[in-house]
Amino acid sequence: MANIEPEQLFDEIRHLLEREDAVSLRRRLRNTDAADLAEIVEMLGGEEQQMFMAALNAEEAGDVLSMVDEATRGEIVEDMSNLDLTGVVATMAPDDAADLLGELSDEQTEELLESLPPEQKAEVAPLLQYAEDTAGGLMTPVLVSVEEHETVAEAVSKLREKGLSDEEPFYVYVVDGEGRFRGLVPLRKLIMVAPETPVSTVMATDAATVHVDDDQESVVNVIRRHDLPAVAVLDGDDRLVGRITHDDVADVIVEEADEDMFRMAGTDAAELERASPLRAARVRMTWLLPCLVGAMFSGVVMAVFQAAIDPGEFLVLVLFVPMIAAMGGNSGVQSATVIIRGLATQEMAGQRLMLAIRREMPIAGAIGIACGLVAGAVAGIVVGVLESLGKGGSQLSPVAIGCAVTLAMFLAIQVAVTMGTLLPFLFRRLGIDPAIASGPLITTSNDIISVGIYLSIGVFMIHLFGQ
Repeated sequence: MANIEPEQLFDEIRHLLEREDAVSLRRRLRNTDAADLAEIVEMLGGEEQQMFMAALNAEEAGDVLSMVDEATRGEIVEDMSNLDLTGVVATMAPDDAADLLGELSDEQTEELLESLPPEQKAEVAPLLQYAEDTAGGLMTPVLVSVEEHETVAEAVSKLREKGLSDEEPFYVYVVDGEGRFRGLVPLRKLIMVAPETPVSTVMATDAATVHVDDDQESVVNVIRRHDLPAVAVLDGDDRLVGRITHDDVADVIVEEADEDMFRMAGTDAAELERASPLRAARVRMTWLLPCLVGAMFSGVVMAVFQAAIDPGEFLVLVLFVPMIAAMGGNSGVQSATVIIRGLATQEMAGQRLMLAIRREMPIAGAIGIACGLVAGAVAGIVVGVLESLGKGGSQLSPVAIGCAVTLAMFLAIQVAVTMGTLLPFLFRRLGIDPAIASGPLITTSNDIISVGIYLSIGVFMIHLFGQ
């Protein structure tokens, strides 16, 4: 069938749902790719979603459930009986089945596990012990392994026997008599050597591996750095327990990017899993309330300085507070974003902090000088115009304000960039997600510091030029 636009496909399926034409709907879904079906079901809800899933057979439903987001999967599973759900889980790959079961209650998970065929239960159950964001949570136990003393012919025979259904084998893994990883043999090498050749003589012994408790971000970096189609997963005793393929980490890449984006925006990816607007609002408020408190401190700082100068002078001085605070905050976010990206991709290791500082500070200096001069000139002109109109303070000097804005802008940007550079490294050392460093919490801190710097310099300049 010719490809059609997603919008057209959605409208066509939605029309069949509205007509409650189950026969035509079932026929149409049979000819649609599972990825398209997953995208469509995410846009449906209520009875339409139930009717949509009812039109799929168990294998199709399993493919869709493995591709939809967690919130949608929860809604679908909630409307399914344990009998239907068991049939669907039985068609899924072990890692996908474990992901789904891990989202259910302990009682329902246990019930479904007991209903699975023994062979599949033996593959799925061990995966449930690992956190979903670790290598153990990502891996599949479906692979082909041979012992060191076996030959290429025996390895090929096991490949044929194992199959792997839709899973691409990529490698045959080599282990010792106790299952400890020794190396791997790419499939192309198996067909290039004599059948009687021992696999131990052609295996690669320096292959990159990961351990079951490694964070999923580390797994992504290993696969990306070494350009691997798959990576072996080992337990604490270096026994081969599974593998992770490149398509397994594709979703992780998106997930990690989304997580950093949400953190940098001052919220949490968990809000996507909240069906209730109130619950999603609570996630955001967790981040916003500290910012509210921080913003109050900016007001306190301004109140402290207000008593130091004439009210008219203070009124003009605070005209430029938003500009100073915004430029400082934005500069800090830019630096933090660059550093966070480098840390996330492991292009900039923690021990290279000084390299990051040497790179960022000259940039901050150039930006600070340029922005400071422009802002100071504009501030001086604005104050001069206000003075000519009789709107300024009694002792207000355009030169004083211009100098204060120039110097404060420069210093605020230097401080903000320094914070944006140092804090991601600090948070990473403390085991905290560095993405927090560019969220509203740090932006608010920059605002308070920038306001304090500017008003301190402004009051000093006004007194200096007023004498």
